[in-house]
Formats: sequence, structure tokens, C-alpha cells
Amino acid sequence: SILSFFLTLWLARTGVEALIRGLNTIYEVPNRAGLTRQILALWLTVCLIFVLLATMTCIVVLPLIMVFFPLWGWSNIAIEFLRWSVVLTVFLVGFALIYKLGPNLGRSYPHRIIPGALFAAFGWVLSSTGFSIYLQNFSNYEQVYGSIGAVVVMLLWLFISAYLVLLGGALNVALTRRKPAKITTVVSSARAKL
Repeated sequence: SILSFFLTLWLARTGVEALIRGLNTIYEVPNRAGLTRQILALWLTVCLIFVLLATMTCIVVLPLIMVFFPLWGWSNIAIEFLRWSVVLTVFLVGFALIYKLGPNLGRSYPHRIIPGALFAAFGWVLSSTGFSIYLQNFSNYEQVYGSIGAVVVMLLWLFISAYLVLLGGALNVALTRRKPAKITTVVSSARAKL
């Protein structure tokens, strides 16, 4: 129903708001005011839902379509390469959006977003693939947790995903605050002498 959709959206917003607060902590900036923070978190949540829908289409729906239209040889390899390229690109855009709009930084604050977005996108795909392989082959979470096992696994996956986003933000901060190499100082001092 419509009420459950909006309730789910509102609850997902709290997770995105927690990510924004974490990024603000990493950047050492204060959090936004209440209503502004909630509107931004809701908007980013809607954007991330579209990111997830696009990636799920590539990951789940495209292989189902390929069953009805099989390709062989290089065509199959090209489609697989294209599929995973689209997934990584969509994730890269989604994470870049989080890093650009999430932290409470002024427009004049120079910060990098691409290195952290690349780290988070590749890290998310690799960790999700590894986590999936682990669950399929080595885990007995159903025996340990019983009927609530799927919820525990999903929460663990969300924790890993959020941690990767925060690590990407920390990478962006580290690269932004890094001092320039000495060679640029030598070149600029040599130019000043001329």
C-alpha cells in the first residue's frame, strides 16, 4: 500500500541520514539544521533507490533476458563486460552524489569525490560478490539464527556497505588534505627566481 511505501522510504531515510552524519564527522564539519538535513536525506534516499533499481536490473533482469536470447562467444563476453560496466558506473554516480551533497561543506570547500566513489563502488561490488559466495558455500546462518537468519544477513550486508561508503569518504578527506609534493614547491620557487 501507499502508506507502507512511504513508511519504508522514511525509515530508509534514517539510514542515509546516519551516513551523512558519519561523513560530517569524517570531514569534521557540523551537521545541517533539522529540516534541511531530513529533506536532503530523503532526496538522497530516493536517488539511491533509483541506483539500486538500475543495478538490480543489470544484475538480475538482464541475465533472465539473456536466457531467452542466448549469445555465444565474444558477444556473450561483451554483454557481460557491458553489464558490469553499467553497474559500476551507476554505483560510481550514486556514491559521487553522496560524497558531493552529503557532507555539510560550503561550495567553496575544495574536496575530492571521485577517488572515494571509485573505492566505494569497486569495494561494494567485490564485497557483495564475496559475501554472496560465502553465504552460498560456507555459511550456516540458518542453523545459527533460525528464521531470522535472512534479516541478520541483510543487516550485516548493510553494515559492510555503510562502512565502505564511510571509508570512501575518509579516502576523499585524506586526499583533499594531503600536502602537495615537494617537486611542485621546487618548481614554483624556481619560477619565482626567474
